[in-house]
Amino acid sequence: MTSFPSDPPPSDALAAHPSASADSTSPRGVQRPIPCPLERWSEGLQILFRRAPQSLRPAMIAEALKDLHTGQLAPDTLWITLRHDRTIGAIRWFPLDHHTAFLHPPEVVHARRRAAVAAQLVRAVLKDLKHRGLRAVQALLDPEQDQVAAADFIRGGLPAVTTLELLERSTLIPPIVPQRTPRLVWREYQPDLDQVFDRILRRTAIDSLDLPELNGLRGFQDVLAGQVAAGRFLASFWRLGAPIEEGPNFDPWARPERVVLLCAPSNRYDAWELTYLGLTPEARGRGLARRALADALELTREHASRLTLAVDLRNLPAVRLYRAAGFVPFDRRAVHLLRLN
Repeated sequence: MTSFPSDPPPSDALAAHPSASADSTSPRGVQRPIPCPLERWSEGLQILFRRAPQSLRPAMIAEALKDLHTGQLAPDTLWITLRHDRTIGAIRWFPLDHHTAFLHPPEVVHARRRAAVAAQLVRAVLKDLKHRGLRAVQALLDPEQDQVAAADFIRGGLPAVTTLELLERSTLIPPIVPQRTPRLVWREYQPDLDQVFDRILRRTAIDSLDLPELNGLRGFQDVLAGQVAAGRFLASFWRLGAPIEEGPNFDPWARPERVVLLCAPSNRYDAWELTYLGLTPEARGRGLARRALADALELTREHASRLTLAVDLRNLPAVRLYRAAGFVPFDRRAVHLLRLN
């Protein structure tokens, strides 16, 4: 059970916040959600991390408070709900890139109408993020373990749109690629290729079946910013590919067929992740994706024994491609996503 300190008097910041009063939509005595005042962050984090193992919770709270005080966490990324001046609910978001935010599920304690309080937290954060000009909010949940959180998101206005299947494969055994499939020549990322990467990345999203809700939303700089912020960016593993054809004076870069391959270290010690594989419309239907997978496995082989990836289950051609290449599922995630602006 979570313990709470004795009730502190309302702070000036809390009293002055325009949302800090109850309204007709709130359960009795429950105030509207507000950005968490600095002096209440510890309380809010106690609630937010209440499902974490007791042995890990103090370290998680201490780390978050350290990030707050060093400026790595913005104070308004944690929101809380109060009842009679006691923190009873918390929710947190963080930016994935310049246009997209990731939302953690709300946690609520000591409330008879828990579902209403949780939904109110979700709605308040979505409204705030839209006001900030963000374009999309997303969340990932375990479809079996997080059914309460899924209901909270849906009631609060963050719908479930699809399921991601997580797959993995050994990097040690090369896949079989038909001999007739053209080989690919690769160009590593360099800062002077930003515009080229951006243009081609956007073209790979044309008619994409992988989270089409995000099509046109994120450019290369957004993807780059997200990976750099997560500490996962390694330029030599971000590559543009073009098919090699036979013939005199053939220049693979003079044609429109392109493949984008992005790989990064995983949270697992034994695995790397294929974070993105995309083909321009002209490159599709020629077996180039299978060739690119073989090259990705070779590229990461000396760094990890496994390669993981995620695929939208609505993207049946990609699901078939990965299964045929020897990838096997090991988990799933429900995707909640909303475009804001």
